[in-house]
Amino acid sequence: MKATILFPGDYFSLNEPNDNFTQELDAVIATDGLEAALFNYDEFIEGERLVLNKTVDHLPALLIYRGWMMKPEQYQRFYDKLVELGFDPLVSPLCYEKMHCFPNAAEMFDDQTPAFMVFPEVDGKVHIDAEIVNEKFHRFMVKDYVKSVKNTDFPVYIETPVTQEELDSYIEDFIHRRGTLFTGGIVLKEFVDLKKYEGTTNEWRHFAFIRGARFGLNRNSCQPRTAPKPPDSFVSSRNTISVPFYTVDYAELADGTWTVIEAGDGQVSGLAESDDPLRFYEEMARCLARFDE
Repeated sequence: MKATILFPGDYFSLNEPNDNFTQELDAVIATDGLEAALFNYDEFIEGERLVLNKTVDHLPALLIYRGWMMKPEQYQRFYDKLVELGFDPLVSPLCYEKMHCFPNAAEMFDDQTPAFMVFPEVDGKVHIDAEIVNEKFHRFMVKDYVKSVKNTDFPVYIETPVTQEELDSYIEDFIHRRGTLFTGGIVLKEFVDLKKYEGTTNEWRHFAFIRGARFGLNRNSCQPRTAPKPPDSFVSSRNTISVPFYTVDYAELADGTWTVIEAGDGQVSGLAESDDPLRFYEEMARCLARFDE
């Protein structure tokens, strides 16, 4: 089974990839069974029509997107336009939203992820009762349904108790920082202490593919190679989700046990920092080839 891998094109030239995906594009080109194509991501997200750099007739119908995140409603439009062009996208809008939005994905991990609370956006606002938060958490972090605001001066975590005025200020600031990327509502997550090796946390990213095929469990926090990987039994128990392409991020807790810290759609999850793009796409091609056997 062959597949088209679709990447965002450069803003100024549809025949050049966005710089962030150059290595992945080169890896796809070097992999038998995969064909690379580019599209006008920026213009499409702004509402213009979908344009590819290659004609559909010369590309495999099965399509896998690798690129920037989209809001669920943007992905629905993207999917519909790809189908109109004659493609068969691997990931449906329902599956995309199921793994891309943390509250949906977290439901599948039972008690294997830190405690969290979900507060949907209603009429452009998110109201959270500080009293409830103070009862639930000792420390918590703030994110929307998709992302936090890492690498900024926004607090990594917030200690309770907080006043209603303080909490409202944090939430307003967070939503402002996310801007047009703000998605779904607010998720408050328990902040947990992670084990460190040489000052670095021990986090791993797992890519799962069609029918539970596993083609990536890689270090994802620049930890030393001596840091242990999550137990296979723990990873395997998370490998039964009925979506075709997704990621699960694992982290070792300070006490040596393991937790799920994040999950996502495989199309918009970056490769682990220790992974090799060529290995990644060669394994994807091997998984696809097995479905023809």
